[in-house]
This record gives sequence, C-alpha cells and structure tokens, in this order.
Amino acid sequence: MISVYEFLERRYDEKTRIVMSLVFQVSRGLATGVTIYAAAIVLSVTLQIPLSITILLIGAVAVVYELFGGIHVDIVSDTIQMIVIFLGIIITGLVGLHLIGGWSSISELIDPARLVAVDFSAHGLGDSQDFGFWPLFFGGFFLYASYYGCDQSQVQRELSASNLKECKLSLLFNGFFRFPIVLAYCALGLILGAYVVQHPEFLEKLPQGRPDYLLPVFILAKMPPGVVGLIFIAIMASSDVFP
Repeated sequence: MISVYEFLERRYDEKTRIVMSLVFQVSRGLATGVTIYAAAIVLSVTLQIPLSITILLIGAVAVVYELFGGIHVDIVSDTIQMIVIFLGIIITGLVGLHLIGGWSSISELIDPARLVAVDFSAHGLGDSQDFGFWPLFFGGFFLYASYYGCDQSQVQRELSASNLKECKLSLLFNGFFRFPIVLAYCALGLILGAYVVQHPEFLEKLPQGRPDYLLPVFILAKMPPGVVGLIFIAIMASSDVFP
C-alpha cells in the first residue's frame, strides 16, 4: 500500500478513493502554489530579479527534486531543514532583539491586544471574537486529524515506516516539534513588528503595499553578510517548497 487513498478504496469503494484523491490534488496544488510564491519572494529580493522568473525557477527545481529524489531524500531533507530553520530563526531573532533593545521592548512597542493569542472567555459563536479558545480547539482537532490522517503528503511518511511502532513515533515527534517551531515563527514576527514600530522609516524600503517582503528585506539590511545566505536557506526550508 503506497497511499491513504488506496486504503480508502479497500475500506469503502472506488468512488471514495477518487473523490478524496481529487480533494487532495486540488488542496495540495493551491497550498504548493502559496509556498512556492513565498519562497520566490525571497529569491526575488536576494537576486534582484523579477518575481515571475523566480516562481518558474523554484517550480522547476521542485518538480525535478521530487521526481528523482523520492521519499528517502524527502525525509532526509526534512531533518536537515528543521535544523536550518531553527538556526535561522534564532540568529534573526537575536539580531532583532538586539536592535530593539531586548524582549521587554516588545510589550512597550506592540499593541497589548496583539499579544493575546487565545481568548478563553470567547466562544466564537456570534460574539465577534476572532480567537476564541473553543473554535480553535475543535477546529484544530479536525484540521490536524485530516492533515495527518488523510493528506498523502503526510501519510506517505507514515507508510514508509518499517513498523507500526515507528509510525506512531513519527506522529508523536511531529506533534511535539511542530508547536515550538510555530511558536518561534510567532516570536520572530513580534520582534520584527516591534522593530517596524520603533523604526517606521524602515517600511520605506519595502515595495508599496507589500508587507510580505518585510523579513527578506530586514535580513538583507540588518544581518551580518556572513549569515545572510544561511538565513535565506532557512526561509526557503520553512516555506517547505519540497514537501
């Protein structure tokens, strides 16, 4: 068995396999388009070439990479990517903290409402609250149950395990390590947000109406030359162009 959709056909019928396969192809195609676009922005800023060219370049490399690499290369590269991502976040975060005057400056510069990640008093059902705990809890449960149980990009890793025990461990480690890296993303976002509040003139360096260029432009402008390459590799890895 090489896919979760093959299992669904055995468990239910061929129609179920076809429908779920189509849903995966459409949703994964849209998601991959977003990740390629994000990585293309980084290359466009770094190499000073049009965004359309970097999109085509990354798309072509991704196709060749997956076609000849296979699942083994995918798993090995994921491990390396995790290390590089954390290094990139730590280095960028430390430089950003130094520039804004430390972590305490964030609470002074950022709107306190933006520091509230989850509102336990909100139920999210008609109360005009965007981040109620229960909607996030139940929505997250079904989202990740679907992602890790029905999404071939994840299930293929589980199916490649040598036995059931390793399969369970892969899911366990994925769950535990996913949270700190997302938390690190959020922390870095707060640091950059505080820097922009402290130095509003920095926004003039960004293309008009393109806040998504903030991180790559910040790296080019403020990071030591010797680590710029490492940081951009970390951004490329975090975009997960090669899933």
